Amino acid sequence: MNSRYSLFTFFAVLLTIMTSCLSSEEQEVQLYNDAAITTFQIGNLKRTVYSKTSAGKDTSTVSTTSYNTYTFTIDHNRGLIYNLDSLPTNVSLEKTLPTVYTMNSGYVYLKNVDNDSLTILSTDSVDLSKPRVLRCYANDGSWYRDYTVEVRVHKEAKDSVYWQEKLVQETFSTLSGLRMFSFKDMVVTYGYKDGECKAFSTVNTDGNNWNEMKLPASTSYSFANNGNRLFVLTNEPAVYSSDNGENWTREGNGENISTLLGASRSELYALSSDHKLMKSVNNGGTWEEEYTGNDTEFLPSSEVSILSIPSKTNSDMDKVVMIGNRDVETDVYAVVWTKVADSNNPNNSQTWMYQPFNSHTWHRAPSLHALSVIYYEDRLILIGGKGKNGNGKDPFAAPLVSEDYGLNWYEDERYYYPSTFYSNYDNFAMTADTNNRIWMVCGGTGQVWRGYLSQLTWE
Repeated sequence: MNSRYSLFTFFAVLLTIMTSCLSSEEQEVQLYNDAAITTFQIGNLKRTVYSKTSAGKDTSTVSTTSYNTYTFTIDHNRGLIYNLDSLPTNVSLEKTLPTVYTMNSGYVYLKNVDNDSLTILSTDSVDLSKPRVLRCYANDGSWYRDYTVEVRVHKEAKDSVYWQEKLVQETFSTLSGLRMFSFKDMVVTYGYKDGECKAFSTVNTDGNNWNEMKLPASTSYSFANNGNRLFVLTNEPAVYSSDNGENWTREGNGENISTLLGASRSELYALSSDHKLMKSVNNGGTWEEEYTGNDTEFLPSSEVSILSIPSKTNSDMDKVVMIGNRDVETDVYAVVWTKVADSNNPNNSQTWMYQPFNSHTWHRAPSLHALSVIYYEDRLILIGGKGKNGNGKDPFAAPLVSEDYGLNWYEDERYYYPSTFYSNYDNFAMTADTNNRIWMVCGGTGQVWRGYLSQLTWE
């Protein structure tokens, strides 16, 4: 029987019954001509969880869980029903028992996947593994509204790092002293060839296409950025700044400044030619020496990372962490310094403090070639090549994480290298972009990798 004919037959019978009820029981039945789904819920679903046994063999378990707590948005204008918060990975939607409520007791039908035939939505299970159309009829049968139901399920597990290999960049394989940083929507990689600095940028949604940056005319550089402006120290010497990486403004002469180290939101940091820690609060126009007490000898001089971490309790304050290597043959550990910077009033910023080894820092950061540190997932992540000064660290051993601003470091099994990762032990760079993705560039091979912890990038 034609589904449309059976539908109208159903409503005719319904009206006959209602008329009979009116005559026999003298009750008034009100019919409505509006149609709308008001509530959509998912009930119990099966989910498969994959894991490994203690012997390292793959195994899986299947469990049934209620997902009624997931809210579904009903967009009446566009005729869409969907969940903003995706269901966990590996949830089975082939046999779903949705609960649907309508306005004024309307009637809901399920449209067939292959044709326009309709089946009344009942207690039978429904396959929602692909978008399906629900048709809601007003209870007087005069009008209907269609809704497309899309049940969204995560394709990636919550606590896993996923790596994507980008196109190999032959240019990067020829550069020494690789460094990397994120600036606005760009990722920048720079290094040196025949004594000349070369810098390249890509949009952080790409990674396959890199463009050489137009830098000031001089040939010796170090970089820093505070999120809003990019800074370059040239061999004039001079400090230049840019808000887009293309157009540069000369800020100061950079006299006695040997290397830019990094920046907080309000302060720019550098090393002087006589190895003092310097600070500028006017974009490198002028510099003043930072107070370091009697610990100046412990200032880092190579592979330095400065990370500015916004305070969770005071929007004006940044926790600034500086970590790097000293050029001392006996050093087997990196050195760590911290300070608190006031982005609203730099005069209120605290002084730098060296974090020495003590009973509370048993797990110190090793001194490594090509040491790179980023802030990611509310923690610091450290990667580097071969250990320095005989500390015994293998090239690119397991990444280390710190949750106490660099005082203690531990392995975290969620962070690992891609299976085909390969880099020279002394030439490597890493950064984290504004989209919560980790980038790595490999010296000698030109490999470019972009990875992420999936829960930080779910939309």
